[in-house]
Amino acid sequence: MSTSNSPNHASSETTRGLETRLEDQQRGQQQDSEARRGSLLPDIPPEILAAIFLLIPRDEGDTSWISVTHVCRLWREVALDCSCFWSDLNSVPPRFMEFALARSKGAPITV
Repeated sequence: MSTSNSPNHASSETTRGLETRLEDQQRGQQQDSEARRGSLLPDIPPEILAAIFLLIPRDEGDTSWISVTHVCRLWREVALDCSCFWSDLNSVPPRFMEFALARSKGAPITV
């Protein structure tokens, strides 16, 4: 009688599969937790953080507003994903124009 067809073998494979899935989920949660710990404002939802970013003064030729993408991983992800943040082309240097247009994702553009 082959042991590979036994109920114990099937149960063992199922258990290993479940353990692998659980480990993957735990790794993902740990990475999320580490990203939040690395953030200066870990409890602020991304939507609120994006709204705050939109309040940053943006003068023509001044690119200091882009520094929020250099603070931490969470801030970078939120800023890069916020289409309105990239739709004001007055404060975007010409060399970044294509990048800004792509990031604006069809949001109304200010020229």
